Amino acid sequence: MTEETQFDNIFMTVMQNKKSIDGFFESVYGFLRRNTDFFTDQQRAEKVITEQCKKQYSLYLNDQKQKEAKEKEKKEREEAKRLQRERELKVQQEKEEQEKQKVQAEAEKKVQATTHISSNKAQETADDKSAPVEGEEDDGTPPPYGNGGKTERYIWTQTLNELHIYIPVASTMKSKFVQIEFSIKHLKVVIEGKSFIDQDFPENINAQECLWTLEDGDIAGYKGKLIHLSIEKWKNQMHWWECALQGDEKINTKKISPESSKLSDLDGETRSTVEKMMFDMRQKQAGLPTSDELKKQEMMKNFMKQHPEMDFSKCKFN
Repeated sequence: MTEETQFDNIFMTVMQNKKSIDGFFESVYGFLRRNTDFFTDQQRAEKVITEQCKKQYSLYLNDQKQKEAKEKEKKEREEAKRLQRERELKVQQEKEEQEKQKVQAEAEKKVQATTHISSNKAQETADDKSAPVEGEEDDGTPPPYGNGGKTERYIWTQTLNELHIYIPVASTMKSKFVQIEFSIKHLKVVIEGKSFIDQDFPENINAQECLWTLEDGDIAGYKGKLIHLSIEKWKNQMHWWECALQGDEKINTKKISPESSKLSDLDGETRSTVEKMMFDMRQKQAGLPTSDELKKQEMMKNFMKQHPEMDFSKCKFN
């Protein structure tokens, strides 16, 4: 408490009781009249009152200036904070946009690798059929069965991600007479104690994801019992093999006619990106905001809720 404010409580009590400025001064001057010689010299009394009035008015103006300066400084701080928040929000949006574009670009590459329905591919296929490359003649044979082939020992098919080998066996064959070993580069098949296959794959495989079964089947003209080997290519290589095992007859991969890629064939990340692209396309056709625009709108709503003290009426957001 300062010397100037030490009697504020007393003066406030007088003001509350009198309920007006005039009543307040009436009480003060009445006190001076009854208890002091303040009014014995009229000129001196008027001079004291006038000088004090001028002094307090000057102090009042100074207080107002300080108050206005503080208010201005407060507004400037709030404006600086608002601009900083907007910059941070913009940087965050730009970072997310860059990440989105990166993921989308990678997804488009994967989709491009798995799809074979583009005009360039169609033209390339037409050129292969109508004009053989120099030094390579079209032998007139049909596309390979199941994108694979048939040898004296087994039948094989493939997709971009998997390889399947089918080994015909006697109808009396039991699984206990079969031993199969998968490694990253090698396949070993032993049937009834005799080595049947002991060869390398042309490329690496994911041995931990390989399996085999003994089943009845109907494949490539063969009906009966067979050993079915299901083999996963290494890390979704997404391209065609010329043969199932090194040293065996090769196929012409240019004659492969794969089915168009389906969403169910894609990995989770690629699939979600493709679905997002399809959603955005439908939204644009309907004149509605895309998924990214909807996300930005939601972010802005949350930002405005978190900062109700800020005035967004004059802000423009893209």
